[in-house]
Amino acid sequence: GGYCPCRLERSEDNKCMCKEFREQIADPEHEYINRSQSDAMFFMPQVNKDGNYVGVNKLSAYPARFYHALSLVEFKVRAEDDYDMDRVHIDRITLDQVYHTGDFSARVNDDGSISAQWKNLIGQKDIHIFGDEGGHEEGEELDLDMDLRSVAQLLIIPGEAHRIKVVCHVYTVNKYYEQTYIVRPKEIGIEKWEIGKRYVYNLIVGLNKIEFAPDTYEWND
Repeated sequence: GGYCPCRLERSEDNKCMCKEFREQIADPEHEYINRSQSDAMFFMPQVNKDGNYVGVNKLSAYPARFYHALSLVEFKVRAEDDYDMDRVHIDRITLDQVYHTGDFSARVNDDGSISAQWKNLIGQKDIHIFGDEGGHEEGEELDLDMDLRSVAQLLIIPGEAHRIKVVCHVYTVNKYYEQTYIVRPKEIGIEKWEIGKRYVYNLIVGLNKIEFAPDTYEWND
């Protein structure tokens, strides 16, 4: 097995990294920090419940499959079908207490299934989409006739999910309203982000209301 991205660098003294990959996987102190929003993947051999490699013959290589080690969190937004609204502007979306550091490990079980886990999760920080707390940098202007549109994709270290805060401005012909909404994990049924899952938060913004309609998928691409 192995990890990508890897802490190893190819050099004249390190032309073959097989040995170093094995050492990295066996190192209990190996740490992955996702500062650059890089995807992290790991690969494992494909074996059946008898412990034999799948599809192997004398002419083929041993089969392996790549898996995502992170969670993908995506936000899609659109304006509600409400002709009283003139403009809708998303100022900021905040995810509270997202883990930034942790230890990852994976193994092949006796029955051929894969077990993977993150532990020693630390470094919780809030993630702000469209500027930091108190700012109104750029944001996202919504076309009132627009279908759901993806405005952000975040690669998250899996773990407990916390509240999500949305700040937006809704304009009518006569005035505008600053609206703040807070949704907690239990309210939308996503209390934990899991390894290899894709979470899509569909946000439908209206006058004095917002609807959260989340979907969960296997992250296979």
